[in-house]
Amino acid sequence: MSYSTYPGGYVYPNEYAEPIIWLPVLIVYTIFISIASGSAILSSYAIITMRKSLIKIIPLTLILAVSSSLIILLGPLADLRHPEKAYLIFTSSHIVPSSTTPGIALIALMANLWIFLAVFAILVMLLFLAPDIAEKAVNARSRFSKLIYKILSLGAKPGETKGIHLLLAKILSYPYMAIGIIWSTYYAGLLFTAVPIMYLYNLLPLLPVSFLIESLIITIFILLLALFVIYKRNIPNDVLMILTKIFFGSVAFYIIIISFEFFRLYYEFSGQPVVDVIINRFGAINLYVLLLMILALIMGIVSSFIRSIYSLALGSILSLIGILINRWSLIIDLQTISRTGLGYLEAGIIFEWRLIGNMIALPLFFVAIFTVISMIYPIGKKYQEV
Repeated sequence: MSYSTYPGGYVYPNEYAEPIIWLPVLIVYTIFISIASGSAILSSYAIITMRKSLIKIIPLTLILAVSSSLIILLGPLADLRHPEKAYLIFTSSHIVPSSTTPGIALIALMANLWIFLAVFAILVMLLFLAPDIAEKAVNARSRFSKLIYKILSLGAKPGETKGIHLLLAKILSYPYMAIGIIWSTYYAGLLFTAVPIMYLYNLLPLLPVSFLIESLIITIFILLLALFVIYKRNIPNDVLMILTKIFFGSVAFYIIIISFEFFRLYYEFSGQPVVDVIINRFGAINLYVLLLMILALIMGIVSSFIRSIYSLALGSILSLIGILINRWSLIIDLQTISRTGLGYLEAGIIFEWRLIGNMIALPLFFVAIFTVISMIYPIGKKYQEV
């Protein structure tokens, strides 16, 4: 068989028609997956351990988790060509193998697992913050507000630090953390199964782990942004230090992972046509990401010594830029690799208003839900003084 020649190598002729199938809105989708899963992991860990410095950020991480969990499926919904049929993934999902349809549909499996992610996020938030809502019910002025707060308090006593509600929240935090970890690695698994020509499970076996670490880094960035607004730059030192430690550990581990995979790809698999195309296409991008992460790590080290919110914020911004570049290369640019494995296409993306609107809509929905929930479940003064 002969292949069409192209400046980027040999490609199938029909690949010119639609080289890009997954649009940039899916990058925004994966970012909110990271926020939802990262918030689930951090909030669950904080509730299970009840470390003093982490207690102060539990309400905020819970609200972030609920707000992001409720909107993440809007990403693929916006990318569907027939969104009116989206409900079929729940009513006719292929998650049990049969003789006629062997195998499991990963997308359908994760769509159904989303229900558990959202439900656990809501339950853990309701249970853990029930005593605070009971306290608001006591201080409420209007009868309607008192009734709403009393219902949301789930029978908890005002200000209680031990009780059935907190015990249930801690019990539910274990499976909730597990679901968060699974969801954080979802898109890596999707790339493994949806792009078989790349053999990514063999070339980048640590991709799910890197997505997990990216979820923590992105969540730290969102937490810093929210804390900066809430505390008016006067973030408590213990909160700043615990976030710095999590950030430093996550970035350091991330650098080790991407360095290992890059050098393994270059030295062990170079010479194979597919790998050479990937290296030529993404080698420089990976080096830029690595450089940004090293700079972010340096900022994390500086923050640990001088305890500055600004250096940690700068490190978070640098790491976020690196992650966005990496996500673009994995989600968008990876599609330009020909299924021949012998070349790539130059595929430009037209940012029409519909695409831009879909990309903006997810953050706006997130901010709206976060604002409404935070009006009902404020962090409160007591969390600043713990």
